[in-house]
Amino acid sequence: MTTDVEGRAQRADSFAARNTAPAPMTIPSDTGRTSAELGRGGAAYPVAMAKPVKRRVSAGGRITPKGTRPEGYTPERSSHTGFDELPASPVWVAVLLFGLLGLGVATIVVNYLGVLWDTSNLILLLGLGFVLAGIITATQYR
Repeated sequence: MTTDVEGRAQRADSFAARNTAPAPMTIPSDTGRTSAELGRGGAAYPVAMAKPVKRRVSAGGRITPKGTRPEGYTPERSSHTGFDELPASPVWVAVLLFGLLGLGVATIVVNYLGVLWDTSNLILLLGLGFVLAGIITATQYR
């Protein structure tokens, strides 16, 4: 039977044996170096790449000299898509958009509650179709 002091010494020895750092592994390659010598992850190549040299513009950041635009030049006016500006949508497009979205949501809710008819997958698909039609209408709104 072990005494209390001997038991503590045995536990300390087993704790120290369990919590030591593992020995560096030898990487199976032509280098013959250990993983500790190669650095993080044991890779045989440098971990960090050198940053490219940033080029500086000597003229204060402006490439084309100021005032090189010809006299009387006005740029063509076009939208970001390259097409002429289109007029705003009529009011009925917004009404149709929100009407279809509302009708679709209402159809889905009524189908879920089963108030007017039994729940049906076809009614659910009809409600989803109304919502999809509202989303498609939203893509045409300007």
